[in-house]
Amino acid sequence: MRRIALVCWLILAACAEPPSGGWDDLPGSATPTAQPTARAPMAALTPARARPTATVLPTATAQPTATASPLLDSILGVANSPQDDDPLGWLPRPQPFGGRQETEFGVQIAGCEQPIQPALKLAGEVGFVWIKQQVRWGDMTDASGRVNWECIDRVVSAAHRAGFKVMLSVTTAPAWMRAARTPYGPPDDLTAWGEFIAALVERYRGSFHALEAWNEPNLSAEWDEYIDPVKYRALLAVAYGVVKYLDPSVMVISAGLAPTAEGGRWAHMDDRDFLRRMIEADGLRYADCLGAHANGPPGEGELGAVLERYWAVMAEAGELRPVCFTEFGYSVPVQGRAPKGFEWVMAHTPEGQAEALARYVEQARLSARVKLAVVFNLNYDDGVTPNSIAALSRADYSSPALARLKATLR
Repeated sequence: MRRIALVCWLILAACAEPPSGGWDDLPGSATPTAQPTARAPMAALTPARARPTATVLPTATAQPTATASPLLDSILGVANSPQDDDPLGWLPRPQPFGGRQETEFGVQIAGCEQPIQPALKLAGEVGFVWIKQQVRWGDMTDASGRVNWECIDRVVSAAHRAGFKVMLSVTTAPAWMRAARTPYGPPDDLTAWGEFIAALVERYRGSFHALEAWNEPNLSAEWDEYIDPVKYRALLAVAYGVVKYLDPSVMVISAGLAPTAEGGRWAHMDDRDFLRRMIEADGLRYADCLGAHANGPPGEGELGAVLERYWAVMAEAGELRPVCFTEFGYSVPVQGRAPKGFEWVMAHTPEGQAEALARYVEQARLSARVKLAVVFNLNYDDGVTPNSIAALSRADYSSPALARLKATLR
């Protein structure tokens, strides 16, 4: 019950200060404020249906019962509150950028699709300190709200025992929680999101070290038809509040944005515009580290270019955070082919992959602005896909970048 109260209060706190009576004296409802941007599906929202109470089991568990109230409208109104009034001021504040940042390096693994132990062994041999695993909430949750934790349990346990720091990147709401028909959007009711984050933090407390709140919300395919930095800021604020209440030691990273500055390839919002609007809505108040992606294409999507333009946006706003590249990589063709939309990788070679990744590592280090940089990826092997073209190890491929990174990281 305290978990439910926590999530509800974090959402309601967007419009009011915490109650003087503490956590046991919570208000029952809040008056929703106007949404910053009108959108037809929002008007039709109804309270979330109840879900069965969670029990901690090694496999499928249920999410806790949701509290019905007009929560989404309230949290979307956060950006309309005065900027000098911090309604979540009782939360730990992110540390401001300290002037020089040491960089740690990690790699994303396909922990739910490939054997875990060989991946961890290879990651350790190369010299990575962090393991990133994506947590696909929608894929783990059935229509009744029951969550199957089996894969994430295995990955977190094995990586923790092997001495890695663990980042969990949470994305993709269950389809039945959202009206939008895009494949990977957020839930209509952010209470469900907060409940899932709370369950995750409680389950893996002490075994994971960073949480990335969503993936590339500036792409319609990863969000919904209406890309909304203010709504993303609300989702980030709920994640930050839940994490910091339950385990303040966990680093909260804002979602890595798709590098789309010169765009035109996907339905998207320019990553600079998205970041500016998120910062204007006080979004960095709820991030220890600014998430970024640098997976190409050449030029706009390379690590140095992404870092330069994000730092410029933060400096312009007077709000600096260290940068966490939750994905950076260099893709090459798979069996002489590239997926649709990624034809530019046909000019790339394995030798170029090795050179580029070593260069990106040095750029991150020398910048003194990057806290964490995670190579995307180690071992996805699912055909001619955006995942496999970036992999360093597949059944038919072992990248010379592995040896080059081992020399660079040691």
